[in-house]
Amino acid sequence: MCGIAGLIHRGKSSNVGSELQGMLQALKHRGEDSTGYALYGDTDGKNFIMRFKVGENVGEGSSSVMEDVSVYDERKKVVDETLAEMGAKIPEQRLWVFTSGENYQLALADGSVEMLEQAGAVLLQDTCPEVTPYNRTHYNHLLTNSLKAEHYLTSGLNRLPTSVMPIIDCVAHAFDPTLSEGPRPVLSAKAQPQHASAKSHQVSDALLTGAPLQSQDDFCITGPAMVTDVPITYLGYVNRDTGVIEETGHPLDGRAIENSILIYPKGSGSTVAPFVLMGLLYTGKGPKAIVNRDVCPLTLPACSLLGLPYGHGFDQDPCMAVNDGDLVELKSENGVVSLTVLERVK
Repeated sequence: MCGIAGLIHRGKSSNVGSELQGMLQALKHRGEDSTGYALYGDTDGKNFIMRFKVGENVGEGSSSVMEDVSVYDERKKVVDETLAEMGAKIPEQRLWVFTSGENYQLALADGSVEMLEQAGAVLLQDTCPEVTPYNRTHYNHLLTNSLKAEHYLTSGLNRLPTSVMPIIDCVAHAFDPTLSEGPRPVLSAKAQPQHASAKSHQVSDALLTGAPLQSQDDFCITGPAMVTDVPITYLGYVNRDTGVIEETGHPLDGRAIENSILIYPKGSGSTVAPFVLMGLLYTGKGPKAIVNRDVCPLTLPACSLLGLPYGHGFDQDPCMAVNDGDLVELKSENGVVSLTVLERVK
């Protein structure tokens, strides 16, 4: 942030535009992009956006808001030369731009959408690269400026070879396919350390009390406990078709959560997690019930919407008090959830 200008008028009238212009003129030397302001409003039900930029070659103290047209001509020349150097057209829609619906409307209003689409780009709104289905006959290697996108794209969600570069390099590769020539990359398993677990084998009786979801009726479920003290990442690391945890180094790696009373501290990762869990429940690949150490916003929505028995807020840590493989009973009655170990695993 190069500078901030503000106006406070206490019951007095003034030429706000002129005063703003004067302050912005004083700030124009603070950054290479000069200064400016935007006016957003509504007239006769039609939105409009007006953007103004302070003239870079306007002298100090001048009230002019106009810039010599030669300044714009020079800028356009630089842009045209860059496009000519890179190639004026993006071949085969190799550039995908992901943005929110709100930003898309702003870009549509100022002409950016038209410019990008004419250049051959594809604009997608209110979605993200991680959950986009890809035609594998056309796309076998992705380049992104987002480390988060790379993390999920190379996980079990898509399992697509993905590289990370600054956005300027991503655009350059989109314009020039020869920059990406070479053998197709092979996606190998990520080297991940074993997640640290503090669990120890328990032999004594255990009865824990906690809280249910207010949206759920009373229930009583009995079954084998599948227990870990390491968070579970549903998006990308729990197979959406089989319900098998696929995270190298996780204590439950390679295990299916189907028909278990699943006990873990909380979910982790993307907020798309509830949709993954809901999909597993719809197809019969999900657990019989879920117990969290504390109420978990990545788990709770699926349990509440689909009526999956859920318990949280216990007087003891269920991740430590219950062994993986114990036979347990999870019961909700009169606003209290009890978790009882019926039989310890040998």
